[in-house]
Amino acid sequence: MKNIGNTFSQFIYMIFLIAHTFKISAQTNSYNSITLDNYKSDIVNQYYLFQETKEKNYINNILRFLKINELHIKEDSIYSKILYLKGVNSEVYLHRHEEAKNLLQHSLNLAEKTNDYFLIGCIKNLLGVIYSMRERKYSESDSLFREAKIYSKKSNNIDQLVDTYYNLTVNARYMNDWISSLIYSKSFLEVLKESNKKIVNYSRIYYYVADNHLQVQNYTEAINTLNTYKEYDSYADSYTRSLINKAFAKYYKEIGKLNEALRYYKLSSEELEAAFKNNETKLSNSFAEKLELEYEFASLKDKTINNQNEELYIKSVFILALFVLILVSGWIIFSNTKKSKQIKSLNDRLGKSVIDLREKNKDLNKKNKEIDNLLFLNEQSLFSRALRISTYNDTIKKISDDIESYAMSNSSSSNFLFKLNEKLATLISEEDMWKDFKIQFEKTRPDFFIKLKRIAPSLSVNDLKHCTYIVSNLKSKEVARLINVSPRSVETTRYRVKKKLGLEKGDNLYDFLTTL
Repeated sequence: MKNIGNTFSQFIYMIFLIAHTFKISAQTNSYNSITLDNYKSDIVNQYYLFQETKEKNYINNILRFLKINELHIKEDSIYSKILYLKGVNSEVYLHRHEEAKNLLQHSLNLAEKTNDYFLIGCIKNLLGVIYSMRERKYSESDSLFREAKIYSKKSNNIDQLVDTYYNLTVNARYMNDWISSLIYSKSFLEVLKESNKKIVNYSRIYYYVADNHLQVQNYTEAINTLNTYKEYDSYADSYTRSLINKAFAKYYKEIGKLNEALRYYKLSSEELEAAFKNNETKLSNSFAEKLELEYEFASLKDKTINNQNEELYIKSVFILALFVLILVSGWIIFSNTKKSKQIKSLNDRLGKSVIDLREKNKDLNKKNKEIDNLLFLNEQSLFSRALRISTYNDTIKKISDDIESYAMSNSSSSNFLFKLNEKLATLISEEDMWKDFKIQFEKTRPDFFIKLKRIAPSLSVNDLKHCTYIVSNLKSKEVARLINVSPRSVETTRYRVKKKLGLEKGDNLYDFLTTL
């Protein structure tokens, strides 16, 4: 009878296991569009779909599927593609540049081993971008882009060749090689005609071409290029518009139309601010997606554990019923064994939960550091903008002084010069500049001025300005240049602010302000 009972309980247990396996498999397949039966070919297909469309969903599908199913790919040809997609995710969407470089280098080794020319070209392109944009190693980037061009031709991939010539155009500009940049841009436009890609997705090329012409003082070609760009303005992002407006401003400055130049510089600044906010939003969304993936993974694990507990419970009921009929002593032994297993299972789950919490805390600390970096970049961008506006004001002031000097020394001067001088004077408003600066600063530190005035109500407007310079870690020389005073005057003002705040001689003013 004991054998019959064991056989029956095992049969029931097997049924539940099979049902559970089908349930998990169905959930995984419907969500990821990757099946366990054909996951290798599905991964390769989604890799090529990403290369064609640049849609992030394909990367998410692959990474989510691999993590949930805890699969390890042994084939070099497939694993190299997975490493490349992880590198793209780390560089483009999470901005973890060192992690991206390591993943891409590992992928490159495997791609070279399998002679995957298309993938080699993609990796060298992305590595070139990292060295150029992140590390300013333009010579190394130039070599990588040239190699990418060779592999793009070997793989006969026109779309990849378009990207390579685009990267060569930009990198040549970083090396101040304007002529080479113009040559590469010409090759880019020629190859683009044979590609499926559209010029609207590369509208920034018009800025590079126009600025190259400005650098070599070919103003006619520069303005023609800028006028051509206007056809694609509606497709461009805020950063591209900022660059285009900057090129227009530079052109008008060179030909002496300062009012037009000033107007375009202002437009450029506004678009740049919009681009910064957009990038900040994208980065936040990337982190949110990563947290969502972790949550899905944890939820699936919890469901698996719950199902296992249900199976264990059903099995225990059957075994208990059989053993009660046979022998009371057998039931006692089994009951003690069951409790021991449950305690061990609970301890294991508790240990895993502690490990998961530690990992999540590490991720949160990393995200906090990245947010601090974003705040620092925002403040630096704000002071850079203030410095540019200050420079414009100085230029306008000098022009106004020259007009006034000329008018005073020439009695025959017309009233037109005096009126023009008055209009220039209205462009310079220290009070408006401070109001605008204060509004932008409070976006990153909302309660800073309220807390500061609560501690020291006697602080003047000038004192408040210097407090913003200090909390943004600007040196005395940088502040002196920003507000057009001597470094010694800046130090004197900082000493006065320190006394008003009631700080001792040994107290650090920067440390105090950053805690507000």
